Amino acid sequence: MRERFRASRLAEGCFATFLVLALGTYSEGLTRGPLTWWPLVHLPWGGQVGMLALIPAAWLVFWAFSRRSAGRPWQWGPQALTLPLAAYTAWALTDAALLSLLGQAGAAWGREPAKALLAFAILWPVYLYLINERPRLAWPLALVVALHGAVALGQVWKQDDLGLTFLGEEELDPQRPGVIVLSVAGQRWLRAYGLASGPNALGACLVTAGLLLLPTALRARGDRAWVWAGVLGLGLLGVLASFSRSAWLALGLALAVWAIIAWRSQGWRPFMQTPVAVWAVPLLAGGVFLLANVAALSTRFVQLETPLEARSLNDRRREATLTLSVIAERPLLGVGPGHLAATLKARAPKTYVVHNVPLLVTAETGLIGGALWLALMGAGLFWAYKSARLGSGRAPALWLSLIVPGLFGPWWPTISWRVGVLLALVWGALAQAPTQSDQTSK
Repeated sequence: MRERFRASRLAEGCFATFLVLALGTYSEGLTRGPLTWWPLVHLPWGGQVGMLALIPAAWLVFWAFSRRSAGRPWQWGPQALTLPLAAYTAWALTDAALLSLLGQAGAAWGREPAKALLAFAILWPVYLYLINERPRLAWPLALVVALHGAVALGQVWKQDDLGLTFLGEEELDPQRPGVIVLSVAGQRWLRAYGLASGPNALGACLVTAGLLLLPTALRARGDRAWVWAGVLGLGLLGVLASFSRSAWLALGLALAVWAIIAWRSQGWRPFMQTPVAVWAVPLLAGGVFLLANVAALSTRFVQLETPLEARSLNDRRREATLTLSVIAERPLLGVGPGHLAATLKARAPKTYVVHNVPLLVTAETGLIGGALWLALMGAGLFWAYKSARLGSGRAPALWLSLIVPGLFGPWWPTISWRVGVLLALVWGALAQAPTQSDQTSK
């Protein structure tokens, strides 16, 4: 019994460390970042697997040991959530296998397809661990939010990177082509990346992580309320510093829906019981940031005729047109998970990938994959609706934090395995949300 308890605590510690490494640093593609430190294995595309990459393996070993003869039933989660996720995963893997066997993969197997498969390999253990063990997520996610927020503020203030390449930070000279910037008074003005691949990825990650933390922050009292106020304040500043309109929209919609459902269910009581610091500190910090950056703010909402904005919109139209042509040519199987970016680059070298998840999924896994993605998101919406009817706004807010960025960017596991972790966290939180019937498959 004591050994199982120790294994359970070690598993939770490894899982928390893994979350910080996966969400709080940048090791995508295993070409830089903490997961490449002290390399053990070198990969064909120049990446490497470091010693810290053994932490998720240790988590799985300790978890397995903690469940040995534990007498606790294994749970697969609510059928309404687990089956659509399993169906999409199974089709994505089947699609990749079929394309490889037929020699029809859209590009050679390399970093991007490997990242796509890694995302699914990570997604399921995280989802099942949340359902079966219900680990404490507050402090690892708080560290993720605070780290991203602090780095984002430093980048915007310095208008350059902070030299944190060992944590996976991008090189962010705003004068360098390819770096995502705004045009302020005719000058290139850096948007915050944090420790992410870009401003939109930073904003989307912070929105979901912040919403996952919000219930803990709202329950805090005394000195802890001030600590959580600081964490949420840094998170909000990081979202604002990204100047990501999709992240701002996701955050605004999620908070509005959450607040409306809470008010309709319990009136003003939840708002009156919330420590003032938890909402006042983030709002004050956010207001000061916006006032200090009015010129940059106007370029995102008012002065849309700048060359940078026009080029960005034209690029997205071109990406969507090219992706539709890919879907028309490969409607059944698509080009394979993780292959779309290389396929589009072969047609237009300056193209990255389509900024729309429904198009992305359909181009990579065909019309069947697109339909299964729609069923997956519909299942999440249905489950969130059932929770909302009982007066809980958390599930709809988390669902919005996942779906909204995907309508305006490639926010999907086949592009970033970080999204796979966040998808698993959201689906795990939905599975724990109150509903009228909590039928669980076993």
